[in-house]
Amino acid sequence: MCDAVFKSGSQVYQSISISNEPRCAARVGEFLAWMGRRGRKPKTLEGLGRGARRCCETLDALYPGIRLEDVGEEEVAMLQADLLSRYRTRSARTYMQALGAYSKWLVGRDVVEDARLMWNSEGVERLWIARDDYRALYREAGPRERVMLALGATMGLRREEIMTLDVAQIRDGGIEIHGKGHGPNGKVEWRPMSESVRRALDEWMPVRSEIVAATGTGCRALILSRKGTPVAPNQMNRVLDTVGRRAGVKVTPHSLRRLFAVTMDDAGTDLETMARMMRHNSPETTMRCYLKADPRKMKAASSAVDRLMAARRMYYIYHSRYSIVARHIVLTMWPAAGEPKCQPRSANATYAARLSTATPSSSSSSGRGARSICPTTARSSAPT
Repeated sequence: MCDAVFKSGSQVYQSISISNEPRCAARVGEFLAWMGRRGRKPKTLEGLGRGARRCCETLDALYPGIRLEDVGEEEVAMLQADLLSRYRTRSARTYMQALGAYSKWLVGRDVVEDARLMWNSEGVERLWIARDDYRALYREAGPRERVMLALGATMGLRREEIMTLDVAQIRDGGIEIHGKGHGPNGKVEWRPMSESVRRALDEWMPVRSEIVAATGTGCRALILSRKGTPVAPNQMNRVLDTVGRRAGVKVTPHSLRRLFAVTMDDAGTDLETMARMMRHNSPETTMRCYLKADPRKMKAASSAVDRLMAARRMYYIYHSRYSIVARHIVLTMWPAAGEPKCQPRSANATYAARLSTATPSSSSSSGRGARSICPTTARSSAPT
């Protein structure tokens, strides 16, 4: 990978240092250097430094000159309220987690965890695409964009993993993925290459060779710009936006990974295998963030409820009518045992005939009163 893509750990905490920093943030640089020696990636160090310094600045504004050793539950609660007034819940929580890690290193206790804060759940808006959308995107994409689409939708790579992929990581019919995790290279796992990625690479590699020859670049990044320089990970959103406008599909890098997950689910892949293919530490993550949140399931559930409710209404309508008809059928069409079947007649006339021809002996013997006497039998046995 090109040296221009990443900074070393020391460069990271030096580049984000600020002048006139608060008293409680005086040793953030040392904290980041210590975390860097423990194998944290540069981007992780950058996020920790930003969050710790932002919280320290807020604490210093609320309580001028405060030391981290003196921060208690009240100060942390005020810090939370101030951050929530300026940032989204997710960002505020990330910043305070960084402060907690810094305080645990500096004073031996996590001031944020000790405060036992309550957080409101913030719904995450997820964008999903269907397989038809993917095919439309693929038709409108060029060779470079097709590699991005195939790596995301058929192998489940994240944006950072796609855009920082090195040519040397493509080997032995598969791809060595440097994913999220601790260590200088993150979590390193090898995955077999999908046929869609293979076809996309067959189109892109000759184009990439032409770019390298024309610019004379020695960069080993798989995804290159026309100038032969690596493309920053956040530029993948812009590239996909351009392709999506041509195809009439709204797409993000992570929506490709969601498509990879639900496609495996539709194919009947078991949850454990899906979690391994997604490179999740726990199958619970796969279920909660990808399968359980699938909007097709919620739509199908809503449609099923509508169908059952409509069927239930018809059931009540049918049975309410049937109960009226059944009462007349019982009175007119069902004779007692050993009696001839009655001919269909109007319910009122038949019931009146039974009442007029009933005798006490027949009523008491049958136990059903006049309803057990068939009019036909009554007429044949009536006295002349």
